[in-house]
Amino acid sequence: MNPMPMRMPMLMIAGVSLSLMAACGPQIPETPEIVNPDVALPYGTPLERREPDLCQLDQVRAFVGQPVSYAPVSSLDRPVRVIGPDDIVTQEYNPRRVNFYTDAYGTITRVSCG
Repeated sequence: MNPMPMRMPMLMIAGVSLSLMAACGPQIPETPEIVNPDVALPYGTPLERREPDLCQLDQVRAFVGQPVSYAPVSSLDRPVRVIGPDDIVTQEYNPRRVNFYTDAYGTITRVSCG
């Protein structure tokens, strides 16, 4: 028995089915819709609401680039954490705490609240 005559009807049915399914899809517009960016965004959109700066980051931001020994770690009136490049830290968030991130040489690379 020759399997070729059985394949032809199955291929024909598959081809017709694929064509019918493609015809049911959404039509693609010929020219894309041009959006004017001045009209797309409403004017006067409100700013995002932000938390107050409870850790007073502006007072310690100047220490970035300095050795961690220059930072007022013990004299600040809020919690402080010094985090080295390979240190493991807890994930609890304290909005009053100041985090000093240091590199391998003990230089402060960034500060953040948390």
